[in-house]
Amino acid sequence: MSGNRAFYAASDAYVFARYSSDDTAMRPVKILLTTIAVVASAALLVRVCIGPSRLAASPLNLESIAFLSFSLCCALLSFNRMRVGASPDKQIAVSNALCVAVICSVAVAAYLPAISNPLVFDDYTHLSGSRDGWAAMIARSLIHHPQGGDFFFRPAGYISYWIDYRWAGADPVRWHLWNILVHAANSMLVYLLCRQLAFGRIGSLISALVFALHASHPEVVAWMAARFDLLATFFSLAALIALNQFIDSRKAAWFLLMACACVLAVLSKEAAFCLPVLALCLILFRTKRPPAAIAKLAGILAVLCGIVFLYREWFLGGIGGYRDAAGAPTILNFSLLRTIKALFYREWAVLFFPLNWSVPPGLWLKLASGAFLLAAVFFLVRVKRVDPRLPACLALIFAASLPVQHLLLIGQDLSGARVLYLPSIGLAMFWGLLAQSYEDKTAAAALTAALLLFQWTALAHNLEIWRGAALLSRQTCAQAAEELRQDPRPIAVSDLPSTWNGVFFLRNGFPLCVAAASQRPEDADRIVSTDSSARILVWDAATQKLLPK
Repeated sequence: MSGNRAFYAASDAYVFARYSSDDTAMRPVKILLTTIAVVASAALLVRVCIGPSRLAASPLNLESIAFLSFSLCCALLSFNRMRVGASPDKQIAVSNALCVAVICSVAVAAYLPAISNPLVFDDYTHLSGSRDGWAAMIARSLIHHPQGGDFFFRPAGYISYWIDYRWAGADPVRWHLWNILVHAANSMLVYLLCRQLAFGRIGSLISALVFALHASHPEVVAWMAARFDLLATFFSLAALIALNQFIDSRKAAWFLLMACACVLAVLSKEAAFCLPVLALCLILFRTKRPPAAIAKLAGILAVLCGIVFLYREWFLGGIGGYRDAAGAPTILNFSLLRTIKALFYREWAVLFFPLNWSVPPGLWLKLASGAFLLAAVFFLVRVKRVDPRLPACLALIFAASLPVQHLLLIGQDLSGARVLYLPSIGLAMFWGLLAQSYEDKTAAAALTAALLLFQWTALAHNLEIWRGAALLSRQTCAQAAEELRQDPRPIAVSDLPSTWNGVFFLRNGFPLCVAAASQRPEDADRIVSTDSSARILVWDAATQKLLPK
């Protein structure tokens, strides 16, 4: 007990020293960062209005500069005097049940336009693999070394595919519905985690809504093959929530739930190996608890992750993961400059302004972008202090990004943005804390409304691109199926793109897609890579059709 009192005394002394600093010393830095944010935001708004094709320069630089200056300024202001734990709940009374209902409803409604999208890319290979029997699926996922170029160990994801196939079959609506419901559950868990970390109800609600609507998520939610990210995030959030509950209650059931969720998270996708570091980040939020308890539990999580990693190493016969052109794991091709650019620059662009620039923004998106950028600038000019836990949100983003640092150089079309699904939790909490800590509630409400409006319209824009690419893929497969109906000789198809406007297309899974379109399973064997007797069709990007060579 004396140790705990010493910790609390030291913590109180630190908080007093930190938050009693004179904000006049920070004023020049705030002015500089605010000026940079204003200029970058204005230039970004111009870029949105004129469209992506008018300028050669990438808008990602403007996005990165705008958010880095904005977030650094807010982090600086977190050192100003402020009552920790101030919450707007006193002004606005709202129940947890109502908040959860709103979160789930918004998450489902936002993705309903994508529920009937045709399958694309690896969807067909996962669908084909799900037809195996139970014993064969377990052996392939957990016991036998993979063959045929599978360099991943994600048995929890494969088991979920197998279960889904039992009721969904080849119906894309049911597959997409499952993804949407898991995303809604993840959004609800974000709310629960924020409540555990002493966010106000409104701040927690805003955090969960930002996560539910964040426009970088279509690749995760609208693509069946990204199920692994959904599951890894679900179990990671469950582990963190169980960890908090165990610290508060000391009930063994919560400890067991934490351990099980941790194992399931890393069995879903390797991005979850950051879970012990995420647990350590909770120390920055739970300032009224000694850090030793969280550190011990983080150590236990690290041991569990280590055991799974060693089994994974044996299963794959190496570290696994994506491969480069030479066949080497991309994670081993380390470049310090690339990592610095990815972690400290590029990912912030997509997190702040998740817009697929492959298609020009429409009028509503332009208006919503302008409202959001203006509200953010106005907030930055007026705000004098923010919640001192704000830097902890940025630390959470950084920690969640470590396992995927080699994949974070995401381009203007947002291809590969699924790796930001877990880090976006920290960003959602960042916006929630900002909104609840701003003393001018009217201005905070305006910023929140503008932020959510932008995310919703940007999400609709990005989902429309996904739907267009998915429909084009189905059209392409139907064309090939018609060719085989007229002439059963084999077909060799060349130049199929890996992505179309940033959406994964048909370079993988094309034979299975053709067989699905023709309703003749034997057609999959008639799509060949090389055959002297095969007819050759070439994908023509201009006409968006397969043309004979």
